[in-house]
Amino acid sequence: MNIAKSSAKLFASRAARALFLFIGTTYFARQLGASEIGVFFLFQALVRLLSVIADFGLRGAIEKRMSEGRHAPTILSAGVSLKLAPLSIVAAAVWLLRGFVNEYLGADLAPLLLVAVVLYESSRLSIDVLRGRMRAGETASLEVLEQATWLLTGAALLELGFGVRALVYALLVGYAMMTLGGLYKQPPRVARPSMSMMRSIADYAKYHSVNIAGGYVYSWMDLAIIGLFLTQADVGAYEVAWRISLFATILSTSIGVAIFPQMSAWDTSGAIDRIESLIPTAMVFSALFVIPAFVAMPVLSADILRVLFGQEYTIASAALIVLMSQKVISAIGTTITKALNAIDRPNLRARATVGSLLTNVVLNVVLVLQFGLLGAAVATTIAAAINTGIQVYYLSRFVTIDFPYYDVGWLAFSSLCMAAIIFGIKSIYTVNAIVGLAGIVLVGGATYTAFVFVSPRLRFRLRLTIDRLLA
Repeated sequence: MNIAKSSAKLFASRAARALFLFIGTTYFARQLGASEIGVFFLFQALVRLLSVIADFGLRGAIEKRMSEGRHAPTILSAGVSLKLAPLSIVAAAVWLLRGFVNEYLGADLAPLLLVAVVLYESSRLSIDVLRGRMRAGETASLEVLEQATWLLTGAALLELGFGVRALVYALLVGYAMMTLGGLYKQPPRVARPSMSMMRSIADYAKYHSVNIAGGYVYSWMDLAIIGLFLTQADVGAYEVAWRISLFATILSTSIGVAIFPQMSAWDTSGAIDRIESLIPTAMVFSALFVIPAFVAMPVLSADILRVLFGQEYTIASAALIVLMSQKVISAIGTTITKALNAIDRPNLRARATVGSLLTNVVLNVVLVLQFGLLGAAVATTIAAAINTGIQVYYLSRFVTIDFPYYDVGWLAFSSLCMAAIIFGIKSIYTVNAIVGLAGIVLVGGATYTAFVFVSPRLRFRLRLTIDRLLA
């Protein structure tokens, strides 16, 4: 498995996916306004949070066992058999509580929520099967397909007058297309599920479910709590800020997806030294985009929200700065998380997740009531820092973590130089249009790139990676 090529494919696909997401979020936010698009964001939040229960960590367990080289049809059959129970529980709960669900969302969407959870689980299972078969790079086109389908279908239905339901229907179609694409790339082969394989999957899943819950809580719990205590306009503005911050993590998440199957295979063969050598390199590349994005936010956050989305979204400008700092922590933490899972220690990651998850929920309730959107961002960032710190401690008990202080420090220095240039431009130029904003971003990006290439160590890392891509 060529990690560089897999990461590059995933990065390219996620960049394209992010572009579709950016265009869609910008267009739909302007067309619907913060309140209406807030309904859709709450719908998505419930889909993701309910999927934690519907999956119970089983998809990750299927990927892990397949990556170990075991009999794939037996694993798939055992995993799907185990998934039926939690998925049925979620379906029954949504139907019984449909009145409360509709009231919370602000629209009659409970039946569609049930369909969405089922389609979401099937789409993600098709992706996890490909990753488990060491074909992570092939999932790239499916991720683009899903997002492009959402954008095009949503825009068409919005023009036909479907309102916020246009985005919901488009989401369902996107999930369905990803499922069909996954089935085409890897037609399912099933076998009689064995009790031993079901136990093996369940043993991994019981810890992995906690970790998955933690990931979704970081991504969606703050939004769900904002929906409880604040307005749907606040939900819309905060989620727009969150999605902007996600663009900076495209590379780090792509690397994380690509390195997990290979690290898992190395752990199975006892090649711990290869895992140790990969960790610092993965950290550097994970931080490559997210550090400059964070440093630029204090200068550009309000302009980005105002120019691209509208004045009503600028209430989330301070939250956007804090959320971008959380993405720096998460980018570094992604490598640690994947390494812990790869060495088959999901129980340790689960311990870290439980503590930080509870912290996240409590802090979100307290700080949202006290400080609004900024409080939600601060709560999520503190919880992410706690989680990453604990995982670093646990991983260091099994492998040597050589943190790349010099390289990350140089990225930070380059980012500060970039921010100084941007601040200077803004002091003499007022940003009122997309063209002006894009120009400032391009100048900042060019400045950052120039400073990064001044470092011989970073030049060597980048050149080596390019050579591997071309090999």
